[in-house]
Amino acid sequence: MQKKLLERLRLKPYSDRYPLHLSGGQQQRVAIARALMMEPQVLLFDEPTAALDPEITAQIVSIIRELAETNITQVIVTHEVEVARKTASRVVYMENGHIVEQGDASCFTEPQTEAFKNYLSH
Repeated sequence: MQKKLLERLRLKPYSDRYPLHLSGGQQQRVAIARALMMEPQVLLFDEPTAALDPEITAQIVSIIRELAETNITQVIVTHEVEVARKTASRVVYMENGHIVEQGDASCFTEPQTEAFKNYLSH
């Protein structure tokens, strides 16, 4: 299972390296692999693309999309609207700890609240 995960997450060439010798994107993929080793029903991502360059962000988004085809529920917390647009099937927009808007991915094109509409415009 470990080798399959390393291949799936494009990490096999780096399997003998310590985290400090990996890029930010590679470290993020290692974290995903470690979580998947436990065969979770739910996988939580907290800002999975924060501080990554656009190419690495695209790789992480691709991995999240691949995982969406499994039976693993994913909860992704992000401030990056484009990442959310590319990965979300359900959306919960929060401000100050309160849910302002929630719904399916159509929220991005048809926001129901002025607050979410304003957030999307920035």
